[in-house]
Amino acid sequence: MKYFLLLTLLTGSFAFAETQKFETTCKRKDCFAYGWKTVGENYSLDTICKDQNCREFGWASVANDHSTYDVTCKVGGCFRSGWSSSQHINGKVFDDQVSCRSSNCLAFGWTVQTGYDLMGGDAVCNLGDCSKYGGESVWRGRPSRTLCFGSDCYHQGWELFVY
Repeated sequence: MKYFLLLTLLTGSFAFAETQKFETTCKRKDCFAYGWKTVGENYSLDTICKDQNCREFGWASVANDHSTYDVTCKVGGCFRSGWSSSQHINGKVFDDQVSCRSSNCLAFGWTVQTGYDLMGGDAVCNLGDCSKYGGESVWRGRPSRTLCFGSDCYHQGWELFVY
């Protein structure tokens, strides 16, 4: 899912771009309490959970290019109801609204509505469990794939491939 969390954080011009790989590791072996660190070629992102509870309250991230990301869970929690996201990148603000499918993002994935374009996004969990098996998504026109380390994304971390 964190693909997903990261995917909601990645922006830029994606047409004709080569595959990008990002690795995410959970802080103190618990992404949902302490956040995560994501690295890629010339890219790093540090994320902390709001009130040490990403599931209920959301998270905030800062990238090495000084872009910031603020995610706030909808009533009921991020992975049951969805979340809203505000991204500040190179002086521009990008807002997204995320909704969980069947009230369970970690089993069924989610859909993304963007406030500045009509592309939106879509995430589907592999084998019905994003937390163990990652998922596939398309967001702002780019497909991606997330693979969990040790079948435990939110404790071990994951790899994200953006195509």
